[in-house]
Amino acid sequence: MANIKKNFNFRNGVQVDDDNLLVTSTGLVGIGTTVPTEALDVRGNVKIIGDATITNATVGVLTITNVVPTQIIGAGVSIQSGIVTAQGTGIVTFFGDARFLQGMPTSQWEDTNAGFGVSSIYNQGSTVGIATTNPQSTLQVGDNVDGGERGVGISSAGNINASGIITATGFVGDLTGDVVGNLTGNVTGNVNGNVTGNLTGDVTGNSTGNLTGLVNSAGISTFAGINATGRIVGAATSNVIPFLYGSLSDLPSAGTYHGAFAHVHSQGKGYFAHAGAWYELVNKDTSGNVTLSKDLDVDGHTNLDNVNIAGVTTFAGNINLPDNVNLQFGDSQDLKIYHGLVGGHSYIENTTGSLRLKNGGSTALEIANDGTTAVNNLTVTQGVNVTGIITASTELNSPLIGVGTDAPANDIQVRKSSNAEIQVTSDTGVAGLTVGREASTGNTNNAEFRYGGGSGAPYSSAQSLDILNYGTGNFNYHLSAANPSGVNGDFHWHKGLNTRLMTLTGIGGSLGIGVTVPSAKFEVAGSSKFTGSVEITNNLTLSGALNANITGNVTGNLTGNVFGLIDTPVTGISTINHLRVGQGIGIGITDSGNKINIGSSLDNRIFINNDSQIGIKTDRISETNIAVEILGNVRLKKAVSVGDTTRSAVDFSDAVNISNEGETGLPFNRSQLAYMIPPRVTTTQRNLLRDAHTNSATLLSGAMVYNTTINKLQVWNGSGWETVTSS
Repeated sequence: MANIKKNFNFRNGVQVDDDNLLVTSTGLVGIGTTVPTEALDVRGNVKIIGDATITNATVGVLTITNVVPTQIIGAGVSIQSGIVTAQGTGIVTFFGDARFLQGMPTSQWEDTNAGFGVSSIYNQGSTVGIATTNPQSTLQVGDNVDGGERGVGISSAGNINASGIITATGFVGDLTGDVVGNLTGNVTGNVNGNVTGNLTGDVTGNSTGNLTGLVNSAGISTFAGINATGRIVGAATSNVIPFLYGSLSDLPSAGTYHGAFAHVHSQGKGYFAHAGAWYELVNKDTSGNVTLSKDLDVDGHTNLDNVNIAGVTTFAGNINLPDNVNLQFGDSQDLKIYHGLVGGHSYIENTTGSLRLKNGGSTALEIANDGTTAVNNLTVTQGVNVTGIITASTELNSPLIGVGTDAPANDIQVRKSSNAEIQVTSDTGVAGLTVGREASTGNTNNAEFRYGGGSGAPYSSAQSLDILNYGTGNFNYHLSAANPSGVNGDFHWHKGLNTRLMTLTGIGGSLGIGVTVPSAKFEVAGSSKFTGSVEITNNLTLSGALNANITGNVTGNLTGNVFGLIDTPVTGISTINHLRVGQGIGIGITDSGNKINIGSSLDNRIFINNDSQIGIKTDRISETNIAVEILGNVRLKKAVSVGDTTRSAVDFSDAVNISNEGETGLPFNRSQLAYMIPPRVTTTQRNLLRDAHTNSATLLSGAMVYNTTINKLQVWNGSGWETVTSS
C-alpha cells in the first residue's frame, strides 16, 4: 500500500475522529478541531521543513532561526538578542537607552518639541558645555568662572556666576557684591556692600556699606544713622529737612515724627511734635521778654516776678507770689490784692465802688478755703441775691430758706407764680430724697423716694422709681385726709398718660382692673388666673362659661353644657339622682352618634346605639341585640342562659320558646333557629388553637370544634382529638 499513489477528492466531506482530522462540505480543513473557521485550521504546533510562502501572517510569537528575506513589514519588531544592521538607504528606528549601539554620535541632545518651530532639547548627562570641552557647571558657556577664568556658569541650584557684564531689564532677588556704576530702577531687598555711582529709584530694605553718589527718592527714606561730612540740604518746600510747611493742615502725623521740629509759614511760628500732637514754641524776643497777644493757660505753679499782661490770663494751677506782695489794678488803684502785708493774711480790697465776683464761663464760680482753718460763718449784711444755682457741700446754717419769697413759711420754701419744681439729679447713679428720723445713712428709721435703681432690689433698674419705707411701720395712702366725707377722687394706675390699668374708687372702695368705673367691689375686664385656692363665702354668679376643675360638692341646677371631666376621688361616690342627656354619653370618645359610647378604638369600644343594641369590641351590629368581636372574650363567673330558665352553667334549652314564635316583624319563626353552631375551623387552624387562660397549646379536655376539612365534629380528650362519627 505504501507504493500506491492515489488522489482523494472529498465531495461531501470526511471525518477521521473529531479530534484528528475533519474536512467540511465547504472545503474547510480542521486538524485538532471539529469546527474549522479557515481553509486550514490547525489547533496545536505546526512544523514545516522547507519553504513556506505566506502572503499575510498574523503571528502571536514567531521564533525564526534563519531569515533570508529582503523585508520584514509590520508595526514593529522586538529582538531579544542579536545584531541589527541597516543596509543601503533604509531607516531603522530604535527605542531604548542605546547604550550598546555602535557608531552613534557623542551628543545627547534631543528635540522634545518637534514640529512647534522651536528646538527644546535636554541632556541626560551631568554637565553641558558651550565653547568648552570641560564644563564644570551644569550649564557653562566659555571657561570656568569659578576657577578665575572668563565665562558664564549656571548651576542646577539656580546660581549664575558671570565674569562679564550682565544687562537685564530687571532683577528680582538679593544682590550680593559690589555694584560699580549707575543703578537706575527700583531695588527691593537688602544691599550689603559699597554702592559707587548714582542711585535713582526706590530702595526697599537695609543698605549696609558706603554709598558714593546721589540718592534721589520721591518717597520717604528711613536711615538708622547718617554720617555726613557735608550738609544735608532739602528743597524749601513741604519736606522733612528743613521742616518747613505752608499751613498747620500740612503738618504730618505728630506720632510718626515724634520729637521733630517744624516751621509753619502761615503762622510764623515754630512747633514740635510730642505725645501725638504739635505744640507751639514760645516766642521770646532778644531782650528775654515773652509777649503774649492771647490767653495764657498755666496748668502748674506759676512764679511771677515782673509780669505785664496785656490780654486775658487764665491760670489752671496755682500762682506763687512772693511774700509781702501787693497787686494793684486800675489807674486809681481801685482793686488791691494783699498777701502777707497785714498779719500774714491775704485780702482782696476795693477802695471805691462795690466788689463783685462774677463768672461768665460755663463752669460754676467757687469760693473755697484750702487751708487748715475752716470757714465757719459767712456773714452777709445786705443779703444775697442769686439768679443762678447755689451749691453747698455742707449744711446751710440758716433757719429758713426761701426761693422766690423773702418770708418762707417752712424750713425750705419755693414760691413762684408759675410752675415750681425742685430737681434732684444724678448723672450716673441714684437720685433720691430721704425723709425720716435717722441722721446717718443706715436706712433703718427713714424712708426714701428714689430714681435710678438700687442694690438688693431685683426689679429696680436704672430707669425705675422706688418708694421705700425702711422702718417697720405702715405704708399708708390717704384720700381727702382733711375732709374724709368730701372725698371725690380715686386711686388710678396708668400706663403712659392716658391708658388706665387699675382704679380704686374713693367712694365705696371698689377695685377695677382694666375697668375705669367698677360696678362691683372687684371687677376684672378680661381673663383672670388664680394659682392658689379661692374661697367664696356667698353666692357665685357666672354669666359666661366656667372652665375649671371642680373638687367638692356642687349644689344647685346646672343648665348648659359641661366640656371636660367630672372626676371624684377613688374612695368617694358621686351621686346623681337624675341625669338627663339629650343626645349621647361619650366616655373616652367625643362621638355622640350612639346613646352611649365608651372607648375610641375597636380594642376598648362598648356602645349602645339608638336601637338599644349593644356592641363590644366591634362597630357592626346587624340583627343581633348584643354583638361581641370574635377576638374578644366574654367571661362570666355564674351561669349563662338564653330563655326564661337556668338549669345548668350553660343553658340554651329555652333559647327558642314556643311563645315567641308568633313575634311580629320577623321573616321566620323562632323554632327555625333551634340549633347551635360550634366553632368552624380547618385542620390547620385546629392545630394552632391555644388556651387563652394558660397561653399554651395544651387545651382543656372537652374543647369542641367542627372540622371543616373532614366535615366532622371533634372533641379534645386531653391528649388528642376524638372525631364524632355516625358509625
